[in-house]
Amino acid sequence: MLNTDMIKDFIEKFEAKREHDLASKKLGMAIEKLEEAILENLATEGIASIKVNGRTVFVKTRHFAKILVEDRSVAAQAIKDAGLPFVAENFNANTLSAYIRECAEEGKPLPAEFEGIIKADSKQSLGATKAN
Repeated sequence: MLNTDMIKDFIEKFEAKREHDLASKKLGMAIEKLEEAILENLATEGIASIKVNGRTVFVKTRHFAKILVEDRSVAAQAIKDAGLPFVAENFNANTLSAYIRECAEEGKPLPAEFEGIIKADSKQSLGATKAN
């Protein structure tokens, strides 16, 4: 005999998950709007972190590579010309971004060979941890 109680339980959990996912998506959009305004406000005030309600809210900066050309082989050649060891015709964008991050953190300029082909880009976001 078919156990309809399990099916009812499945449907209940399925619907609850769908509602949860929708609420989570709405919260994510609200957080994005707030994050933009807070980042702008913190930058204007020259503040990198602040303690509020038992949390430390801080600015995080993520650095990554941005390929400016459609043909990846042109970017691969620029990487080779710069003498970097991590290149193949189908280079790993994460490895290139790690190099970009390293340059940004150490204050090193990108190789001249990258000009007009690969650029450093960054995105700021907020993080929050329990305040000490």
